[in-house]
Amino acid sequence: MKSNKQKYIFDNGQKRAALWTGISLIIMAVSAGIAYGAIHGQLFISGDSEATGLAVQSNPALLQAEIALWVVILLTDIIVSVKLYSFFKPAGRGLSLSAALLRLIYSALLATAIIFLLRSLNPEVAYENMSLFSRIWSIGLIVFGVHLTLLAVLAFKSRFVPLFLSILLIIAGPAYSLIHMLYNSGPQFETMAVLLEKILSVPMASAELLLALWLLIIAFSGRKAVS
Repeated sequence: MKSNKQKYIFDNGQKRAALWTGISLIIMAVSAGIAYGAIHGQLFISGDSEATGLAVQSNPALLQAEIALWVVILLTDIIVSVKLYSFFKPAGRGLSLSAALLRLIYSALLATAIIFLLRSLNPEVAYENMSLFSRIWSIGLIVFGVHLTLLAVLAFKSRFVPLFLSILLIIAGPAYSLIHMLYNSGPQFETMAVLLEKILSVPMASAELLLALWLLIIAFSGRKAVS
């Protein structure tokens, strides 16, 4: 007997959107890994404004490099917002638009945070401005989590996203929102936030990266998705 299950056929617009999104997400992941994972901790010494000021004064080029990488992250985030809307539009135009707008709101908050990082080039106020950068970015990640949650709903509704990606997104989205709500609710919730972040770090880190790889497969493969 032949299966009645049909394979989804991506149109050229979706494949172009998949290519742009996949490349942008990978650039973003690499840039974030360097900016936040490798550089930021060398300059921002939590709880020590004097050490932070000295670190910035001694390594201004390092802070400039971090700022440049955050600008790259911001620009690629805007591209992803627009292109994900195009890719997921067939699964639900209104929901896809809402997800895109939420990501653009996150991008606006990230842009605001970057302004404070720029002000950190002055060593005398580096600690205060880096703290504001972290706080505003964290608030932005609450919005980002809602964006991922809507993306997960779109993925489940669609006929073309693999189930494992949909599951990763539906875990990662609420995780981002909950963890960063806890971080911004007072020091008494910080221990819980750190614990949840450790437990959920794998789906949070891998959801968009695996989405990027899958999108690149779609972009460079034949027109039919694997059912």
